[in-house]
Amino acid sequence: MSFFEKIYQIDFFRIMPCRKSGLENTLNGFDLTNIPLVAYDDRCFVEKTEVFSPAGLGDNIGSFYFIPKLVQLTGLNLEIVIQLVYSGFVFLAFLSAAIAICIFFKSLLGKIIGTMALAALSFIIAVIGDYYVLAAALPMASIPWLINILKKPPNNIKYLYLFFFLLGILTSVGHLFRSHSGTDVVIFIIIGFVFFAKLYSFKQKTIIFLLFALSMASIFTWFNSIVDKRVEYLTSIESNYELSGERIKWHNIYYSLGYLQNSFSQVDGYDQHEPNDTYSVERALQINPDVQLWSSEYEDILRNETFRFISDHKLFFIKSILAKISVMFVYIALFMNIGIVMIYYYKTTIDFHLLFLSGIGFNMVFGVITAPDYRYLTGLFLFSVLYSIYIIDSVIFNGFVKNNNINK
Repeated sequence: MSFFEKIYQIDFFRIMPCRKSGLENTLNGFDLTNIPLVAYDDRCFVEKTEVFSPAGLGDNIGSFYFIPKLVQLTGLNLEIVIQLVYSGFVFLAFLSAAIAICIFFKSLLGKIIGTMALAALSFIIAVIGDYYVLAAALPMASIPWLINILKKPPNNIKYLYLFFFLLGILTSVGHLFRSHSGTDVVIFIIIGFVFFAKLYSFKQKTIIFLLFALSMASIFTWFNSIVDKRVEYLTSIESNYELSGERIKWHNIYYSLGYLQNSFSQVDGYDQHEPNDTYSVERALQINPDVQLWSSEYEDILRNETFRFISDHKLFFIKSILAKISVMFVYIALFMNIGIVMIYYYKTTIDFHLLFLSGIGFNMVFGVITAPDYRYLTGLFLFSVLYSIYIIDSVIFNGFVKNNNINK
C-alpha cells in the first residue's frame, strides 16, 4: 500500500470507533441508572451484551465523563460535542499561544513565522483528532506564557498565582482525558523554576508549586468521588469487571515489541509477533483462557510476557528501540525544519535548550515504549515546533550573528 493510499484511509477529525460507541453506551448507561461513568451494552470492551459495565473499561475515562456531561447539558448531538471538545481545545490552545507570540516575540517576521507554524501544526493536530490532541494542546496553550514568566515576573505577583492555580486545573483535566498529556508541562515548570527562575524568591516559588499542586489535587479528588459512585453502583449489582478506571499499559507495550518484521510468533496461527491489539489479546488468552480482558490479571500476564520476550530476543529488542528512535528523529527534523540550521546562529545559556529538550525527550518515551505512531507523538511535534520558532525569532532579531547574550 502506498503512502497516499494510507493517508486516504485515515479518518480525519475522528475518534476510535470503540471509543465513540463507548461514549454512546455511557449516555445509555446514565439514562438507565442516573450514575456517571456506567456504560450499558458496551460490546467493544465487554464480552457480554446488554449488561452494565464501567465506562471506558481499560481506557482513560475522563472523556467518558466530560463529553456525555456536555451532551446532557447542551442537548447537542454526540458527534458535534466530540468535535467541539477536541477541535475546540486545539483552537483555544492555538489562540493562547498566538497571543503570547505576538506579545513576547522580538521580531515582526518571527511573530509571523511563529504564528503560521503553530497554525499549521494546530490544523494537523486537529485532523489527528481524538484525545491525542491533548498531548499537544496543553503545552501549546501554556508553554509560550511560561517562557516569559520564567524570564520576567509580572508586576502583580497575585496574577501569577492565579495563572498557576488555573493551569493546575487545566493540566489535571487534560490528564484525565489522556494520561500524561500535561506531564511535560509539569516537568517544564519544575526545571524552569527550580534551576533557572533566578528572579523569583524561594517563597514565591514555594507558593507557585503549592497552588499548582493544590489545584491538581482538588480536581483528582473530585473526580475520584465520581468514580467511587460508579464503583458503589456496579458493586451493588455484583459486576465482575474491574472498577478502578486504570488505563491498560502492558497490552500496548507487549504488542509493540513486534514493531519490526520478525519471526518470533508466540501465538498459534501467527507467523510473527504482530504489532496489533488482537495479538496481545490472543497471547493472554492462550496463557489463561479464562482471564478477564483488560483486568489487572490480564495486564500482569502481558507484563510477564513482555519481559520474557525481551530476555529471549535482546538484540532484536535493541534494534527495535533504535528503529523507533530513528523514526522520531525524522519527525523532529521535519517539525523543527529550518530551526535546526538556525541553532548554529543561536548561542545561549543551557536553560533555553534544556527546557525544550526536556519536552522533546519526555514525548519520545511514548514512541519508545509503544510505537512511533503519529497519534502518540503530538506532544513531540509541538515541542519541536516551539523549539524551532523561538530559535528563529531570536536569530532574526539579532541579525544572524552568534552572541553569548542573545537570550538575555
